Amino acid sequence: MKTKVYRAAPLLGHVTDNINLLSIKRNTTLSLQAYLIALITPTYDDTSAAGGGLPCVLWRKSDRRRRRRARLRTSGKGSLTVEAVFILPFFFLICMALFCFSGVYAAQTEMTVRLEAEAEKAAMYSCGYGALPGEDAWREPALAAIRSGTVGWTASQLKDNPWADSLGLSGSVVDDEKISLVASYGFSPWVSFPGLGKWMMRAAAEVYPWTGDTGVWESGDSEELVYVSNNREAYHTHGDCSYLDIHIQEISRVGADSARNIAGDRYSPCDKCCRGAGTTDSVYVTGRGRHYHSTLSCSGLSRSVRLVPRSEVPDLPLCSRCSRRQK
Repeated sequence: MKTKVYRAAPLLGHVTDNINLLSIKRNTTLSLQAYLIALITPTYDDTSAAGGGLPCVLWRKSDRRRRRRARLRTSGKGSLTVEAVFILPFFFLICMALFCFSGVYAAQTEMTVRLEAEAEKAAMYSCGYGALPGEDAWREPALAAIRSGTVGWTASQLKDNPWADSLGLSGSVVDDEKISLVASYGFSPWVSFPGLGKWMMRAAAEVYPWTGDTGVWESGDSEELVYVSNNREAYHTHGDCSYLDIHIQEISRVGADSARNIAGDRYSPCDKCCRGAGTTDSVYVTGRGRHYHSTLSCSGLSRSVRLVPRSEVPDLPLCSRCSRRQK
């Protein structure tokens, strides 16, 4: 059973002074109170009187207001669905854009790093241009050959990239002031849209040519340079001396006592690494050495070679093997 909803409000006051006056003006007072109550009094869902024991006038709610509130409650149920229809496409579009951007960033980074590596190689090779003797008339064709060779070499090194089918190095510059490699290539995004095709991108790397030793030897201010190892037992005139360029071999510990070096001498234990060391299954020897070693970190197997003027090591004798090669 449905309960009717009413609006309850107190009367403006008690009329206790004159009973006759109240009965005469009762209808007029109730009409005025009803009009004022409709404007200023709150709404109650029951028919109980207001506090204070005052008489009440019952005022029925408007059907128009109830219908309007019911319509608002009904229309609010689909608000989440409408928002999802508008927001979800934009969310997926942003995700696809970020996904495509990550692919573009990876491709551009890889191409730039490889171009920088090839430009550094070209800078080292360009030192031969400064060492070319003769007139400038035929040095320019030589520079053109170096330029075309650098561009061709770079293109051959980048051909294994997935964008090599549209790779171009037409904007590259190679001269005696700078080496600038510019690569244009087409990139196919991981998520492509119809009609867009490949994206044309460009990567560049620029370095200075070799500014170190040009290889031109001036005999007027030169001094004899010799090789000195870290043990400083002798100086060497040949960089490929067997004392400096050693070849380490690993052999069994049992066969080390019977093994011989190139000169026919037997190997003996190293005083630095074999003294007090435990028994090992294998040892290390060199072809021209006289000792076998228990570890690769032994100083007898390592060589730290420096190229110094002969005047800095006047007290060191000449290596016996280098002296035999000079005779």
